[in-house]
Amino acid sequence: HTFQTCICYLPPPLTHSTFTIISDFIAAISSKIPQLILLGDFNIRYNNTSHPFSSEFHCLLSDLSLIQHVTNPTHVAGNTIDLIISSSTLFPHSPTISISPNPFSDHHLISCHLSLYYKPNLPRPTNKYSRNLKNLTETSLATHLDNFFSLTTSDASETLTADTLHTALKTAYNTLAPQQPIPNNPIHTTEPWFTGHLYDLRKQLRQFKRILRKYPDYYTRRRYLEANKEYRNAILNAKKKLLLKVDH
Repeated sequence: HTFQTCICYLPPPLTHSTFTIISDFIAAISSKIPQLILLGDFNIRYNNTSHPFSSEFHCLLSDLSLIQHVTNPTHVAGNTIDLIISSSTLFPHSPTISISPNPFSDHHLISCHLSLYYKPNLPRPTNKYSRNLKNLTETSLATHLDNFFSLTTSDASETLTADTLHTALKTAYNTLAPQQPIPNNPIHTTEPWFTGHLYDLRKQLRQFKRILRKYPDYYTRRRYLEANKEYRNAILNAKKKLLLKVDH
């Protein structure tokens, strides 16, 4: 399986403008690359959520289904600012990370052993059943109930209990209109033009909408509008292609 690696560097001091740019960049690249590794010196004190932008960065990674793997300090000041971030489905287990002092820098040396595994983030299939109630006519139901009671009751004056009636109706339903499994369909839509590509675009648009609610800045709003325009244009093109096929 393939993945892409991106190296990032945020120069200090970290400002709101710089944080907005890196947030927009991570949101954009993670939506385009499902299997991603981000490395670098982010100059965000990830170990201290009370520090500026640290808590926001935690929320951003959580919203994008990204995982940060470095837990120990990576700087001589005792902060975790050199990070290794990956898609949540890329590793079956947490990477093995070792940190050692670096005599040539105030940043420690980080070595990481990665065991790659790709697991598609697909919805769990559910078994669904249906009954063909057209086979359950008034005549067939009456005949089945007569046969049932003639075999189960010996005295016509015997009191009919709720349990007996429930068993009779259940047996009739299972005999005349038995349950049939419904095939699973990964895209739950009745529109023939709604393709898998449109499904991915809609998922991406909803992801940007969630991010926009938390970070309502100019760059995030612009990225959301671009994704919305791309999704709407893709819908129009899919409908046009279907109409051309029908015409021919």
